[in-house]
Amino acid sequence: MAKFTLFQDEEYFQFRWVLKDDRGNVVAQPPKGFMSFEECEKAVKQIKNLMAGATFDDQTPPVSRRRQPRISPND
Repeated sequence: MAKFTLFQDEEYFQFRWVLKDDRGNVVAQPPKGFMSFEECEKAVKQIKNLMAGATFDDQTPPVSRRRQPRISPND
């Protein structure tokens, strides 16, 4: 089962979270840390509430029109 982990980083002592799948792979994390534990915890609770009602919106082209992805220069 997926799990949110909250922690305080070692560099700036900011509060952060990661969402990991059942194999321990990180599937989501915020772009920046939070200045308080309460802000971090509130963000996780908001995400959990949003995810519960989230739908799937597939805007990719039909299979017959999909193109092969290329590796970007930044990868």
